[in-house]
Amino acid sequence: MTEPNLAELEAIRRDGFRPGAVVCLVYERRLLMVYHVGYGLWQIPQGGINAGEGLRGSMLRVVDEELGKSLTESIDINLEVIGADKMEFPDNKVKGKVVILESGEERQIKGKYYFFAIVKTSAANIDMTEGVYGVARWVDYAEAIKLVSSIYQKGKRRVTEAIVEKLKEVGAIS
Repeated sequence: MTEPNLAELEAIRRDGFRPGAVVCLVYERRLLMVYHVGYGLWQIPQGGINAGEGLRGSMLRVVDEELGKSLTESIDINLEVIGADKMEFPDNKVKGKVVILESGEERQIKGKYYFFAIVKTSAANIDMTEGVYGVARWVDYAEAIKLVSSIYQKGKRRVTEAIVEKLKEVGAIS
């Protein structure tokens, strides 16, 4: 799959979806999973793609903001986009929530549209004092599946399971 261009990302926003980057950080065939204390769940680092921002720029920003500058400096910028998925929100979860177009216009949000990319790193140790998560762990496929099964949000669990399966399928994790 190719990296989406700005026009494709804007079309996703116009359809009411917030494009997002899921950063599948891989070190020696292990995936980085983080524990989000605020939500009480394990996840793969991710964040929204802002209007006028590409997938690559978004991923670098997410790593920098959520995991710290030292990790950002260790990643291989040659990301490999391995898939995409979308999640529609129930009507009772979208009231008052919007997605912002490049023009600044607001659209009623329908859900999120995720792009998954493998980002390789040479950093075995992560200084969590620089990030927003309480715990980070390099995991193999079996442990990733176990952590994903604990995600209580059905849509997030479905999307994350699909990512982990795809990572195993392409040989990124074992």
